[in-house]
Amino acid sequence: MKKTLNFLIFLLIMLFISSCDKDESLTPESVSSEKWFFDKVVYQEYNKAGDLLNSATEANWTANDYLSLISDGKFEMVQHTRKITGDFELDKDFLTLSYFYTNTESMRVPKVIKGILVDKTPSVFVFHIDEPDANGKFRSTIYLKN
Repeated sequence: MKKTLNFLIFLLIMLFISSCDKDESLTPESVSSEKWFFDKVVYQEYNKAGDLLNSATEANWTANDYLSLISDGKFEMVQHTRKITGDFELDKDFLTLSYFYTNTESMRVPKVIKGILVDKTPSVFVFHIDEPDANGKFRSTIYLKN
């Protein structure tokens, strides 16, 4: 009787745990390998008051310029023949790319880019990166397509 009661309690606990809402955030494990091609990048400069000062669009991307998210949490990005590889994290609000680059002194320097996710559908992937500067901020909005 005691074994049966323990087994029933265990089943109830398991049913309760499995019925709880699950976090629907995207993780490297939940992202199948995806390859996104650069469509355009919109660069915007803002002053400290948040007023737009300058804007420019770069749209001269080729089929050789892409961002590939690999299901093991790795990424590969090629822009104008320059290849960067590293780790990524993706959730419902942010895309974080971590990698090393070589500076002018030939030293490997860690770099982390944190992008704010704007839109991600099967055909469109949009995020922006804000970089503060002394006069306000510089925003790059990256438009990728599948």
